[in-house]
Amino acid sequence: MIAYLGLGSNVGDRQGNLMTAAEAVGAQRMSSIYETAPQGEVLDQPDFLNAVVEIETELGPEELLKRCKEIEAEMGRRATLSGREPALHPRLPVLRRTGVPNPPGRPERRR
Repeated sequence: MIAYLGLGSNVGDRQGNLMTAAEAVGAQRMSSIYETAPQGEVLDQPDFLNAVVEIETELGPEELLKRCKEIEAEMGRRATLSGREPALHPRLPVLRRTGVPNPPGRPERRR
């Protein structure tokens, strides 16, 4: 199954964090890296570097998210109550099964 993971980092070596994370998840392809201002309730923090990686995995969504959180912990992410983002912030994985039709009730995607 193909999965797309959004990665973001706003502390330390932001680009290095993204590259380390991409390697750790076994990225086959990586988007360009974009810098964005913080959004939401906590705006007083450094800008983010963001990218999307494509991986191939046999893990289901919950297992993949668990693995991403393990990688975060290995990279030194600590839970924070201040609202500040950690060194690495993986977004929810988006999964795509190759050669499998969409579930009933879901429109076909354009390719």
